Amino acid sequence: MSEQVQYDIGQHYKTVRRFSALADTRPDLRTALAADFTLRADNAAGRAEVAAVVAAWESSRQSYEEEIKLRQEAKGLGLTRPLPHTECSAMLRAMEQSKGEDMAEREQPSSEYIALLLEEIEQDEVTAHTVDEITSKKDSQTLQLQSSLDQSGRVRITRQKPKGKLPTTTEELRQKLRLEAHAWLMVAAKMKNKVYLRGLEQKHFDRYTDYVLGDKCYQLLVPGASGEKQPLHPPWRILLDYEFELRKKASRKANKEARPLHVTFEGVNGGPS
Repeated sequence: MSEQVQYDIGQHYKTVRRFSALADTRPDLRTALAADFTLRADNAAGRAEVAAVVAAWESSRQSYEEEIKLRQEAKGLGLTRPLPHTECSAMLRAMEQSKGEDMAEREQPSSEYIALLLEEIEQDEVTAHTVDEITSKKDSQTLQLQSSLDQSGRVRITRQKPKGKLPTTTEELRQKLRLEAHAWLMVAAKMKNKVYLRGLEQKHFDRYTDYVLGDKCYQLLVPGASGEKQPLHPPWRILLDYEFELRKKASRKANKEARPLHVTFEGVNGGPS
């Protein structure tokens, strides 16, 4: 479709669901296009324009119907709705363009984790996840298949819920938190209408990571036996639990109070809340 036609239609049909309900049949759609947008197939250019809109309309109907089917099947199996590859790629490209860099495969969140975040946001149940639940694209490629029977007796083949390993070093924790940042930035590129995702940037996660592993937390200096100050270095398990509680608190405040996530991050970092 030409940009002008996209703009005109987009002023009235802002979602795939609404656009797919524009008409019930092709003739009805052509009548609506002629009446509402003066698109008539009375010459070669007009027929091409109408054909483009009809093709987009049919694609949107098929896409929406398939999404509903996937949601119903996932709900019946107690799983997260699978994220289409095209949707995941679009969010990835949008995030990379905003950051001005390409991500390595190990820094790409898994589609399963992105789908989980999207589902929680759509249901307004934003929460934090432990670092072993933050999985990469590389992690998802090693998942095993699991078979089960649904209520009608059909065999269902699904992948097990991805589970990564806990980080054991500061560098591994940085990589996990960077993966978490990329996941949220990808979701923010799609869900622009959510208040708590507005203004979210990589630097906000970088500051948070520096706080957790910096001299105000993991590297906090305390008096030693000789009286000289030395890094505290709390037990690693305690650090991971503390980090998770910080993210959980920031996520809860952002969702409950309808505040940008980067603002609540500053609050748990010791800045103004």
